[in-house]
Amino acid sequence: RVADYSPALLDELTATGEVLVSGAGSIGSNDGWLSLHVAESAELTLIPAADFEPTDFQAQVLAALANGGAYFFHQLREMTANGPDQLASDDELTAALWELLWAGRISNDTFAPVRALLSGGHTAHKQKAPPPRIRPGRSGRYGRLPGRAAGAVRGAPPLGAGRWSLLQHGAGGGTFTNGSGPTGTAGPSGSAAHAADAAQTTLRSHALAELFLDRYGVVTRGSVMNHGLPGGFGLMYKVLARLEEGGRCRRGYFIEHLGAAQFAVSATVDRLRTFSEDAAANPRPPQAIALAATDPANPYGAALAWPPLDSGHRPGRKAGALVVMVDGALVLYVERGGRTLLCFGEDETSISLAGAALVQVVKRGAIDKMAIEKVNGTEVLGTPLAAALLASGAYSSPRGVRIRA
Repeated sequence: RVADYSPALLDELTATGEVLVSGAGSIGSNDGWLSLHVAESAELTLIPAADFEPTDFQAQVLAALANGGAYFFHQLREMTANGPDQLASDDELTAALWELLWAGRISNDTFAPVRALLSGGHTAHKQKAPPPRIRPGRSGRYGRLPGRAAGAVRGAPPLGAGRWSLLQHGAGGGTFTNGSGPTGTAGPSGSAAHAADAAQTTLRSHALAELFLDRYGVVTRGSVMNHGLPGGFGLMYKVLARLEEGGRCRRGYFIEHLGAAQFAVSATVDRLRTFSEDAAANPRPPQAIALAATDPANPYGAALAWPPLDSGHRPGRKAGALVVMVDGALVLYVERGGRTLLCFGEDETSISLAGAALVQVVKRGAIDKMAIEKVNGTEVLGTPLAAALLASGAYSSPRGVRIRA
């Protein structure tokens, strides 16, 4: 959703420490969920996997990072070695780092390992692999340091690039367990520990509630349940009700058919009113937007139900899937991989706009390529959607419609 996005923008934020990257669960062996956190409030928004139990070697990696430092791949290999001749292999350390990343325990100061995973794995929409960098030889006049075995220091594998560090969670996020501090440290105990945990849980809940108000504008039951938070909407409803009592948000019937359990800040309510007034006084041409199906800006499958469709396929908020909306109405749902589409509605103007928006997703490089074969379970060729795609820069093939950057 960022216009003229460049990978350097995200790298700058992570390298300067303004944004932290945390894993939020893996999807298969080479894909997963990632979350980005503003560093100054990360302790309130970071949520590690509660049921994750590190292996012995992963525990060694965590212990090496426990002092708060950030280390390169080869440094971690030496810090976790049981002896000079018992260094972990590249594959062993890489697997441990990524399992800890997906569990939300560690982070990296660059997005390069994620890009390496995308370029080398079979993810939802495969990205272009970056060209290899040519490194000059290191036969400098100083030679090899004494006591250092040949090949002991070498470049990190692409999946292990950058500096790895431990993510610091608040007391309510797993740092304290049963009144004890992290392994090897003394922590509060008894009632003091419970009071600290309760206070941190309250702060975290309020922070998440305000985050949802900023993210969704209007917070509904569906948008909260989509996150799978502990306590569900019942707990979040209590927090939002407290914020309403303090005058920090409002409750009302803002969106039709979604009940009275809707919360928004006053500025959002005023913004909604301007839309209803402008729609009648200043009509504008319809606009199409393409988003990831999991994007919070996509209300379908969360705040709103998916529109009904007489087809064997069912849409869902799945990794790799795309949605294309025209003025908020769902027109296209692109299955993971891009071979199958679902088309909602028969309005030719909306289909034309949605087709053009989908082509632009590929043209601007967000997706490498797309080969569409079926729409609503039938061959795509000969349909109004195929005509819209071809008119926007796609080309036909014996099997369907192809789009390239």
